[in-house]
Amino acid sequence: MKANFVRGKCEPTLVTDEFRAKAHRKRNPNYPVPKWLYFLDVMAQHRVACRIYIAKSSVSKYIYADGLGVSVKLRFSEHPPSKQQIENKEADIYVGVSSLYTCTTEMAIVATLKKLGVVREN
Repeated sequence: MKANFVRGKCEPTLVTDEFRAKAHRKRNPNYPVPKWLYFLDVMAQHRVACRIYIAKSSVSKYIYADGLGVSVKLRFSEHPPSKQQIENKEADIYVGVSSLYTCTTEMAIVATLKKLGVVREN
């Protein structure tokens, strides 16, 4: 589950069924499924291609959900982003608690599917 390294830059890894299966096998069964992995499972059900970058220096996961000409970048982390990160739009959606708002995984799923045009807005 390590990210690909190209020319000294870390590139997001394509999320495959094999990647998700390995992540499920490696997780502790005594705890709930991690929110980022649940998100990837739901995106797979909707046939949305995803890429993931797993930060080495923190527990943050950056997920890129890709649609037809549209990409949504999500940040899953155990710590809130700084106001500067939010203002600089380092991610389209910050999942969890931030200094400006709270976004649950379910809210992120709905927002992502709407931005990608997979589901229609009501």
